[in-house]
Amino acid sequence: MMLTYYYNLYISDSLIAEETRIKKKLMSRKLVRDVYLIVFPQGEQNQLEILPAYELKQKFYDHTSVFVVGIADSTQDAVRMVTEITEAVYQEEQPVGIRSYLMKRQERYTRY
Repeated sequence: MMLTYYYNLYISDSLIAEETRIKKKLMSRKLVRDVYLIVFPQGEQNQLEILPAYELKQKFYDHTSVFVVGIADSTQDAVRMVTEITEAVYQEEQPVGIRSYLMKRQERYTRY
């Protein structure tokens, strides 16, 4: 599994101190409870998806790349983050999709 994190990762306040530990656990495919990821879905037709971190233990993810936009401590906080992202995108770029907006920003960041 290949995990890529958005350069300006959205993360719950309660998880900031644990960010590195959570990322290490995710990379080593260890069970991470009470953590929800905001990711780009595998299908291009959707914009963002919320999934429990433990879902990455499924075989489906063995050979899958996952782009993580946010890490939340609850489904409610994950929904709040998705709302925040959506509002930010539409304030700046009205007609563009969330996925393309975030990828554009990611590409600008990784270029430098």
